[in-house]
Amino acid sequence: EKAEGLPVYENAERKTAIAGSEVKANRPAENTLMIDFCDLQLGDSSFADMHVGAASRKVFMHYGFIRNPWNHFTQFKDYIVRRDTFSVGTGFTTTYRFTIDDKVDYHAFRAVIEQGHLWKEVKVNNQPVTPVADKWWLDRSFSVLAVGQYLKPGTNILTITANPMSVFAEIEPVYILGDFNLASASKGWQIVPSQPIRTGSWKNQGLSLYGFDVVYTKDFNVAKKENTYQIQLGDWKGTVAAVKVNGEDAGIIFSEPNTLDVSSLIREGTNHVEVKVVGSLKNLLGPHHNNPRPGMVGPHHWWNIERYPSGKEYDTYDYGLMTDFELWEMAK
Repeated sequence: EKAEGLPVYENAERKTAIAGSEVKANRPAENTLMIDFCDLQLGDSSFADMHVGAASRKVFMHYGFIRNPWNHFTQFKDYIVRRDTFSVGTGFTTTYRFTIDDKVDYHAFRAVIEQGHLWKEVKVNNQPVTPVADKWWLDRSFSVLAVGQYLKPGTNILTITANPMSVFAEIEPVYILGDFNLASASKGWQIVPSQPIRTGSWKNQGLSLYGFDVVYTKDFNVAKKENTYQIQLGDWKGTVAAVKVNGEDAGIIFSEPNTLDVSSLIREGTNHVEVKVVGSLKNLLGPHHNNPRPGMVGPHHWWNIERYPSGKEYDTYDYGLMTDFELWEMAK
């Protein structure tokens, strides 16, 4: 709302939009399915569709802890780790389920588990798999598994067994990486064939849990270089937008007025412009449940999740270039 009595700023520059090609979009990273619910086998007891936070808490309490010792606890000296004295025959098994549409090419898919060195056994569809040497994803403790050869259309299972129990053996989500889209299922998500990306929200294009960036490109023809030039973004949602012109870094856009001076990189003839919209890890890592409010995130956001919801019920943000971007010529 404009305050009364204040002068109105008028932009003295005249701007002309330079005609450009149709915008193209590319996802440079693999898409991700994060599976945060599992079945738990603990001694003679079985529990289905448990959120990983609840499953981890149940395991630690079964072995004498008052809750997960790594969740809202501070270790005094070796107070927690000195309890890592479990015998063979203790431990647990978690089973993660995911569904692949029969039109998906899954042979290059990878899976990611945390702390791959901890587990006695990891299986995909009952086939033993081991972490790929010297490979990690997102964090050095996130081990990568080459699983494509063991997958199949329909329901797939990934099982992790701890034996003996370890004080370090937290139950965490697992991840499936590859060239695919996600569709909401009655419980979580289904892996479906990938589709070309366009302008608009990523989560409406099968990228609901995608945590990286998308690159949008256009070509502009400048008949005669004169005056100054700006990239103008329309409606976009992300953390930052990184701009390149003719292969050179031009700068970043992160706030209004959503413009960037690129005059020094513009040349006569065809100019290739890339706008990389960067999302965040919110959609990938969460929190996703119990209507989390935006802002500071803490361990409590992963507590008291009692139901395995459909994918469309996961709390995710809109990211992406919602409308096309432009190259403006600015003249006094």
